[in-house]
Amino acid sequence: MEASAGERADQLAWESRVSRWAGLAALAALVLPLVAVLLVYVGIGESPREPAQGLPLVDERRSVFVAVASVQALSLLLFGGALAFLIICSRFRRPETLPGALPIVIVGTLGAAVAAVIPILRLIDIASEFVASGPRTPARARELAQEGSGTIIAQVDLAARVAFGLTMVLVGVSAMRAGLVSRFLGILGVVVGALAVLFGLSQSLLLFQSQPLLFFWTGALALVLLDRWPGGRGPAWRTGEATPWPSVAEHRAKLARERSGRAEPAGSTGTEEPESGPPPPRKRKRRR
Repeated sequence: MEASAGERADQLAWESRVSRWAGLAALAALVLPLVAVLLVYVGIGESPREPAQGLPLVDERRSVFVAVASVQALSLLLFGGALAFLIICSRFRRPETLPGALPIVIVGTLGAAVAAVIPILRLIDIASEFVASGPRTPARARELAQEGSGTIIAQVDLAARVAFGLTMVLVGVSAMRAGLVSRFLGILGVVVGALAVLFGLSQSLLLFQSQPLLFFWTGALALVLLDRWPGGRGPAWRTGEATPWPSVAEHRAKLARERSGRAEPAGSTGTEEPESGPPPPRKRKRRR
């Protein structure tokens, strides 16, 4: 069912208020992983290669690892908020968008946050047990790492990978069809979702650094939501309807028309041409 003019006006007014906050959330999701990198380098430095040497370091500086886990989780939750806003805007413009899209986005980003944090907390637990009792040998460090919850972590990671990948695919396709992002960004979102499923979420302490495309896509999303996209956002943000985002060729043609429209009045303000007629006779000088 098509929205009325009043409903579109209310939706656009709501979007103008919330879009800025959603853009700032995406921007924060981009910056926080860099903060986590700084915490790792300042608080831990170069980690030992041997687990028997590294686990005591983890136990000694567990507060740093807890801080990294918290920053990682906060980053993903803020990212999820920006995605939720985008899917709400997409569904308004295209009611045929999957009805369960918003719950999928919420579950997907929550799952990603859990999958990114659990391995860090598990590492802290292993380090604590390693230091508290038993010999501090490489064999015992490997034994503790392989015990118990390794299978559970792998299952949680797989479920989170699928949920997050589905979230990115759903958001990319829905926003592209609604005209809220360009075709390039929509397809890139699908690619990011596929890479999340293939390569996982917990292989690195820092999800955005382990997936540069996701890092780039988040930055592009922040520019769109903050209305700082080069050349302006697509018309769907102004109309409240599913209007396709102009292609590069269409955008260039529009700029050319605007330039020619500005140049035309300037050319019409010239001086009037003199009336046509025979040229005046020239006077010849007599030679003496």
